[in-house]
Amino acid sequence: MKKLVHILILALAALRLCACAPRGPEPTVVDVSPAPELSAAAPSASPGPGKSAVPGGEYWVLFLNVGRADAALVCANGQYWLVDTGEKDGAGALLETLAALGVTRLEGIFLTHTHSDHAGGAKPIAAAMPVSMFYRAEITTLTKKGKDKLSDIAADAGVPETKLRAGDTLDLNGADVTVLGPVVYNNDDDNDNSLVFRLEANGHTVLFTGDMQFTEENTLMDIDLSCNVLKVGNHGNPDATGDAFAAAADPDIAVISTNTREDADSANPRVKAALSGATIYVTEIFTVGVKIDLSGDGIEVSDPGFDPVREARGLYSSFTGRLVNRAHALGADYAPDGLARIADYDIPALTLKNDDMLGYAQAVEALRDMMAAARETGVSGFYLVSVYRTYSEQQTLWDRKVAANASYGSDPSVAIVTAYPGASEHQTGLAFDISAADARALSASFASTPQGMWLYANAWRFGFILRYPEDALSQSETGIVFEPWHFRYVGKPLAAYLFRTGATLERFYAEFLPKAAG
Repeated sequence: MKKLVHILILALAALRLCACAPRGPEPTVVDVSPAPELSAAAPSASPGPGKSAVPGGEYWVLFLNVGRADAALVCANGQYWLVDTGEKDGAGALLETLAALGVTRLEGIFLTHTHSDHAGGAKPIAAAMPVSMFYRAEITTLTKKGKDKLSDIAADAGVPETKLRAGDTLDLNGADVTVLGPVVYNNDDDNDNSLVFRLEANGHTVLFTGDMQFTEENTLMDIDLSCNVLKVGNHGNPDATGDAFAAAADPDIAVISTNTREDADSANPRVKAALSGATIYVTEIFTVGVKIDLSGDGIEVSDPGFDPVREARGLYSSFTGRLVNRAHALGADYAPDGLARIADYDIPALTLKNDDMLGYAQAVEALRDMMAAARETGVSGFYLVSVYRTYSEQQTLWDRKVAANASYGSDPSVAIVTAYPGASEHQTGLAFDISAADARALSASFASTPQGMWLYANAWRFGFILRYPEDALSQSETGIVFEPWHFRYVGKPLAAYLFRTGATLERFYAEFLPKAAG
């Protein structure tokens, strides 16, 4: 039985589906082809699973946000390895990230298979910094001319290569690698020739799977696949991570490397359901990536690109991060700078209630980008009901609601559906009430419309948050009932953090401002 891990969630919450789904079809295994010869550079011996040479050292894996591609940085006691390199056109950004992390050389790059979203960045990265070794599976798909594409990459980069086979072990400066696959050649799809290996450090295990799909999964079902952290195969697409494999791996944490706008089938609901016992993280919702720290007794998860303590200090005093509620009210004479007439922007897929509506210019630009993205995915018919309101306009709205609800106790009952004058985010020009054009009214039913569902899933990409969520904890913190139409602009980094953690602005500041002050 695999070791139980106490997971210390630093800044994150689960992204999971709890429903069950049937297992996908299992393709037939292709016949074995003759195995190629091992390269002269043989893997070094390791101390063996569970016996890390440097117990209690510094070990972490950073699954980088490289879009719909794969790249992970492994750190073992100050030395670094990459597992896949993303696309060629993303190599520049990846190198900038490595530089920001203080990485000046790589002890090795593991290339799980030939596809460009995994191996495309290998040559430009090797040209930009010292790389000691390329590691790859000896089983691979050859080109039509019979060439080994991975060997060509190594030769062009001037880097020696080590061809690995199942059972081989490596010592990564105290972290142990055991190669599990591939064990069978597949001539239909190189995804199913992916290099699969287990990394163990400080008693914690990470299972790397490349783009392994059902075919290769089935060839490994007779071995121990258990792990604490699973790098989900093939970007979480439905042709990978079958129910039997997911049960055999039984991870505490599962990481999906993808951008769902680029690949709508990735981070698939069926895959999430198969991994419902794990906490699931998707790289696209992280500024830099999902950092898995294996150094302690537990596993800590964070985003190196977003330090909530540091960010809380700066955001609290910023305009876009400003907290507005009854306890943090605006004055009657408050009016923000930088308001813009929304009708002057060419915003697709959006109808305005009137042409005189104003919004904070930066937020309006983000709204325009968000609506354009929605239209590109086939969702349109949005209706903008309200944005900027003055204090006096909020006072009028409040008085009207109080009069309409007098029989229910006036102020307390109205306050959960309408903000007090001065306590409305609309006074900043950062709050946007959006409905569907065929309904126009603001109601809870908007949440189940195509427009409402798209905004809920994607608004964070453009710096917006659903400000008043449905769950009871959030409602107790905000003091406002569920408003699926109310989207607040806070900027992309904070929006991504709040989306992946499910935290409200109130909870974010309550947790991290005291730490920032200390």
